[in-house]
Amino acid sequence: MTPLELAPPPTIDDAIAACRTRIDSIDTDLLALIVKRVECATEIGRLKRRGGLPVYHPARERAIVANLCARARGALRDDHVASIWGALFTPAASCKARLPWRFSVLPAPSRKPRRGNTSAMR
Repeated sequence: MTPLELAPPPTIDDAIAACRTRIDSIDTDLLALIVKRVECATEIGRLKRRGGLPVYHPARERAIVANLCARARGALRDDHVASIWGALFTPAASCKARLPWRFSVLPAPSRKPRRGNTSAMR
């Protein structure tokens, strides 16, 4: 037997610590992506102002959320997707418009509940 095979199994605390380390890494990656997203949204705002177009486009936000809800495939409830992306739209919109942050909380697209979306999972 190898030393690895002879090692005691990890404890629950070890398993939790390993998961938290992975979450910390994911959070770092998410933050970098969010910063890139805000930078793109800021550039869109500049282009819209230069072209004399309205900066805020709520139909675009609704389309993004609907698309992401469809792609989540039950891993997240629609209202959770809408809440997360609504929070992302807030700093992006304020950067586009150069205004203090506004809070955009979009309702989830109305659709029939997916199988597996039970109240016990909420």
